[in-house]
Amino acid sequence: MKKNLFAFLLIALFAISSYGQCGLTITSTDATCSNNCDGTATANATGTPPFNFYWDNGAISQTNDNLCAGTTYSCMIVDASGCSSSSIQVTISSPPAIMFLPDTIHDETCFGTCNGDATIYPTGGTPPYTYDWGNGQTTQQATNLCVNSYNVYVADSNGCLYYHGINISGPQQIINTPTINLPYCSSAIGSISLISTGGITGAGYNYLWSNSGNISSIYSLTSGIYSVTTSDAVGCSVVDSYVLNTFDGPNPTVSWTDITCFGANNGKVDTVINTTPVTSASWSTGSNVLLPYPQDLFPGNYSLTVTFSGCNGYAQFNIIEPSLLIDNPEIMHNYCFGDSIGNVYLMPSGGTPGGTFSYTFTWGTLPLNNTSMAYNLHAGTYPVTITDANGCTLSENIDVTEPPQLFANVIPVDISCYGFADGMVIINMTGGTAPYYFSLDSMPNNWTDYDTIFSLTANSYNLYIKDANYCFIPHSTFSIVEPSLLNVTYT
Repeated sequence: MKKNLFAFLLIALFAISSYGQCGLTITSTDATCSNNCDGTATANATGTPPFNFYWDNGAISQTNDNLCAGTTYSCMIVDASGCSSSSIQVTISSPPAIMFLPDTIHDETCFGTCNGDATIYPTGGTPPYTYDWGNGQTTQQATNLCVNSYNVYVADSNGCLYYHGINISGPQQIINTPTINLPYCSSAIGSISLISTGGITGAGYNYLWSNSGNISSIYSLTSGIYSVTTSDAVGCSVVDSYVLNTFDGPNPTVSWTDITCFGANNGKVDTVINTTPVTSASWSTGSNVLLPYPQDLFPGNYSLTVTFSGCNGYAQFNIIEPSLLIDNPEIMHNYCFGDSIGNVYLMPSGGTPGGTFSYTFTWGTLPLNNTSMAYNLHAGTYPVTITDANGCTLSENIDVTEPPQLFANVIPVDISCYGFADGMVIINMTGGTAPYYFSLDSMPNNWTDYDTIFSLTANSYNLYIKDANYCFIPHSTFSIVEPSLLNVTYT
């Protein structure tokens, strides 16, 4: 009797000590970037299942996702017996933010040479890094840089993106301001005196004239064209030419039309004045007569020499062409199959802009649109022609894409035995944009990226499916069937 009473007391004591005991631990995954919210925390409970989970950010599932780096979250549980755990905290960490050590910068040596370079030194994040200087260069060091400000985008192996500003400087352009005294027709009394600015002065400037002079001023000049190379202290140079016409000789003035489109050769001379009378004329194109004026000219420097009574007159002119007309369009593609939310923003440059609107636009399949922007586009190819102020055109095809159509093959697996809850559904996905998410009730916190849903009882279910771009397909209805109760008949 005493032994039975002792055993009963032990059992009762064990039951009392076990009732109400429950516990909680938390495991977590860090955020990929210091400014991302893609960390997770999972509550691991002990006690009497099932458990209710209560997170301080409102989540009620065992796993709490989309958690931000550097933020502390807390959780408690209540088990089936009513036992509640203490509140446990977890802090979501991340790799350190990408920072930048001092840069190595070499400025442009001479005006317009575009030979600067810069090397940046990122630290933090998750190496290795990738680089985008915005000019086609994708290495840690960028070369052949002009005077400008650059933003280099740096991404680590987790895709964390930062940008860093670089400034390339350089000397000012060397500019010569001339004082010119013209000669008489038959007298060598002309002169040119220069005052130079810009560049890197140091000990001053060096001069090399076409008539062998080597100082800033040359004298005893007759009519003609005189060129000078002016160099600064580090050897940067500029070449200038000056035309000296005589007081009493011809002084031709040329007007011309530049080339209309890049790569063309339709420059031409329009008129020449102050040439009457002349006894001879010579163009640098090879023609030895004043008329007809030169046509079909390529880009370049040209000159005219006219003569009257032994006195020469000179004119120079420069035929230029516009830069190449190009376009760097920004395209927003459709997120879901069948969408019509694609956008295109044309960003032309070069050519000859003019007027309030620099360019005109003609969309081949969008005849009512004559702007640089096209909206609400479905997937397809959109031809467009860009025209500048000179009528030069650029024709291109803009491709707007969409993901393939989203399909689901739903395979229900019935319950093995009556009363069991081991039914499941297997979903095989194609199309869309992975990863895929599934829910049986479409509630915000009840989505999973597992393509198999377990522990289903006999019932009819609505399966909701979406992909990474929040593209949905109509819900699928399936049924889980259980076998009938096994009856045993004794005979």
